[in-house]
Amino acid sequence: MKISNETRVGILATFAIVIVILGVNFLRGKNVFSRNVVFYAKYHDVVGLAASNPVMLYGVKVGQVDQLTFLKVSPTDTTIRYGLEMKIKELTKELFAAQSSIQKDSIQKAIAICNHNLGPYTQRVEVRFHVFGDVQFPANSSAKINSDLLGSKTLEIVPGNASTFARANDTLIGLIEPSLTEALSKTVSPIKDKVETLVSSIDTVVNSLNDVFNDKTKNDLKGSFAAIKPTIQNIEDATATLKTFVGDETGRMHDIMANIDKITRDFTTYHTALSRGIDNFASISDTLRAMNLKKTITETTNAITSVNDLLQKVKSGDGTLGKLVNDDKLYNNLVSATKNMDKLVSDIKANPHKYFAPLGKRGKPEVYKMDTAR
Repeated sequence: MKISNETRVGILATFAIVIVILGVNFLRGKNVFSRNVVFYAKYHDVVGLAASNPVMLYGVKVGQVDQLTFLKVSPTDTTIRYGLEMKIKELTKELFAAQSSIQKDSIQKAIAICNHNLGPYTQRVEVRFHVFGDVQFPANSSAKINSDLLGSKTLEIVPGNASTFARANDTLIGLIEPSLTEALSKTVSPIKDKVETLVSSIDTVVNSLNDVFNDKTKNDLKGSFAAIKPTIQNIEDATATLKTFVGDETGRMHDIMANIDKITRDFTTYHTALSRGIDNFASISDTLRAMNLKKTITETTNAITSVNDLLQKVKSGDGTLGKLVNDDKLYNNLVSATKNMDKLVSDIKANPHKYFAPLGKRGKPEVYKMDTAR
């Protein structure tokens, strides 16, 4: 059987087309001869993910992104989304204004519920991707968009913990890994706010210092420093004088220290005697404490009372001693008797022969007149 040239050309052209298609698919990462399983994931922003980007599982390429499609959003969905977003903003303000921990916990739970309900209404892009037929992962796995330092995007399958495997055409949970720029922005933004607040505070302090340190204050400070200078000079002079005094009195200080050392040694020497004296004093103190001091004081008090009573009787004229002290007549009689006694003694001295004459001889008796004048 003879094959015409047209048939040969057609066969060669078809073979070439097949080769081209297989080569293009191979270069794009598609294996035409393998059975691929298609999955979907929805995002509100794919952050630059494109078709033909690889799909990774445990760091191994297991497929690639096939297509990105915009989802149809109805006006009702837009209205619901807007309402949820406004509610989240209001709850966030209440969270900052809340004082107690109980209020903060309830507000945070309400915000989490709103974010969960807001998810379906913010999904604007649907991503279709496939994985090789022999790759399996749990049904509750998620598809996360990752970015490297150079900006390349990959779709990573994050396995879940379900007991069943995902099936073809299932829709996975869409996640977005923050890029390095976004992570730095989230980290630096609070620091930036704090730095701005700090700079504002520093500016306020500087302005306050400028207000305080006006020309009058500066002149007062200059005058104060000028007044301090003589004081410092006086301190220096006093220090020099003290240094000279210490240098001159070094020998005397040495003698004083030697005397103190001698006193210390003497105290050590007489320590036994001092201890014995302290013991004796303690013994005397114990003896005094053992004495019936109360009884002695009581007896002394009684004796003083008796003396007071005796003095009171003498003062009032009771008894012989009282009459002697208080009766003027008795006093005058005693004075007269004393005078007469003085005259008698004087007469005996002047005329002893009248009183000491020899026995048998009697002189003419002389009448002795007693002075009874008061």
